[in-house]
Amino acid sequence: MDSVPSHSGGDDVEHRTMTFKGLYGTSIGCRQRARANDWIFGDKQGLLTSRSTYPGAGKYAGTLLADNHSNWPDMQRSIPAMLEFGLFGIPYVGASICGFHGNAGEELCQRWMQLGAFYPLCWNHNAQDQTPQDPSYFSGDMQQASLTAMHVRYSLLPYLYTLFHHAHVRGHSVARPLLNEFSNDPNTYDIDRQFMWGPGLLISPALDQGSTNVRAYFPPGLWYDYYTATKVRQGLRTLKTPLDRVNIHFRGGYIVPGQVPGNTTQFSRKNVMRLFVALDHAERASGELYWDDGETKDAYEKGEYLSVKFTCSSEQLRWTAEHNSLRGERLHVGFIDILGMPHYPRRILIDGATVLKPGQYEWQSSTNFLAAKSGSRCIQ
Repeated sequence: MDSVPSHSGGDDVEHRTMTFKGLYGTSIGCRQRARANDWIFGDKQGLLTSRSTYPGAGKYAGTLLADNHSNWPDMQRSIPAMLEFGLFGIPYVGASICGFHGNAGEELCQRWMQLGAFYPLCWNHNAQDQTPQDPSYFSGDMQQASLTAMHVRYSLLPYLYTLFHHAHVRGHSVARPLLNEFSNDPNTYDIDRQFMWGPGLLISPALDQGSTNVRAYFPPGLWYDYYTATKVRQGLRTLKTPLDRVNIHFRGGYIVPGQVPGNTTQFSRKNVMRLFVALDHAERASGELYWDDGETKDAYEKGEYLSVKFTCSSEQLRWTAEHNSLRGERLHVGFIDILGMPHYPRRILIDGATVLKPGQYEWQSSTNFLAAKSGSRCIQ
């Protein structure tokens, strides 16, 4: 397979080369490093990323996108690049947030932090001798916007972890183009400024300098604003996107497992779970959760994990542990958000048994949003 790269340095030279560089990175680099990873961490999970990859490398490692620049076009291009690597079977992928080369301005870095919070591989990284671009280098407003975006990411880590499990055992993508979910909708075929996390979450970031509005396409079905629970119907919509916000929408028909965020993943996983239940037109939703101890290597292959199936109608929410051999920690559901609840409920049944009283839940008639405290109900 031939390629024609352009090399800069002195005179620009174009020459034809075989793509052995990527093949080497996969066949030699990733495999050897994977063995080294095993030697270092033993029976614990390790983490491996590589700059040189090829289709199939996702079995061994994630990948860092090429050295980018601190500008708006490079931020925009990171989305199709990320989605393509997911299609190549390398789901753990991300770009250098705020850019690697050059100096990022505050607005660019703020918007990039909001986008980068939804890269499967999320990191802020730049070259030596460049202006610092950690959020703490910028204004308090920028820091707060970055913190808000990262809190959303950490709140959704159980869902993200489940998506990576599906990538491992089913070959699914994590971040995916809309056309993957809506292959019968031609309007999704050329969308490269929005993307999805799995089947249940739509991300529509602001990608242009000075923009406080985003034109976003919503495929057929019901969609709900992450922050307000406001219902959005299909079609091309203009979304108000102030500097402190990134657009996130739940897809009707899906249950997204979340968790109260902590400062680190170690602390987050000790907190109670939060279920985001987005009802479809039929007032139903379903979802899955995969969970293990976060450390044991090949926990799924060893059978040391928890697998939960969630189902919900307008009357009842159920969860079933399809496999449960998780040792030690126990998961508890502390909060349940139901989006698209058509009327004020007379009572709420959880897992077919627990009855919530009116004081334990709140219903907003303007958005058909129900927020319930489940009393730390055990998920296992």
